[in-house]
Amino acid sequence: LQFEGISGTSAGSMNAVVLACGLLEGGPEVARQRLHDFWKCISQMGTKYGISKRTPWERFLNVTHNRSFSFEMFNL
Repeated sequence: LQFEGISGTSAGSMNAVVLACGLLEGGPEVARQRLHDFWKCISQMGTKYGISKRTPWERFLNVTHNRSFSFEMFNL
């Protein structure tokens, strides 16, 4: 399989950059591993900084509830 170009928008553009980097570094297997590592890192960051977490202001005020202010603000 040969590529003439790689492009994307939003998450597709992130995939394109990681894929291209992996292909240049070592071919398809390296690209596959780079994509796996990239999205694993993104998912782990989501558990730390996700929208369901209490905001710093909520922690300061010791607000405890089931839904974060972020959920209320965006009507989620």
